Amino acid sequence: MVIAQAMAAGKAVVASAVGGVPELVVDGETGYLVSTDDELQFADRMGKLLSDVTLRSRMGRQAREAACARCLPDVVAERTMDAYRSLLRF
Repeated sequence: MVIAQAMAAGKAVVASAVGGVPELVVDGETGYLVSTDDELQFADRMGKLLSDVTLRSRMGRQAREAACARCLPDVVAERTMDAYRSLLRF
């Protein structure tokens, strides 16, 4: 939830590529995905964002656009209907 909220607030994120996170973060576009066991990679990506305001701003804008697109009423309604349809098939 925190990642989705940060993206909606226009923040680029650095996150581990686990669970549903890769569905939220597009590596190199809305933030960075890193391996769970690679602290150096995590530090490197954080450093890139902290040291490059242009990159950080661009990724933040893209993150907000992606988050808002997922939250559009039509998108949420369609995903909800898809979930109900898949449950009714059982």
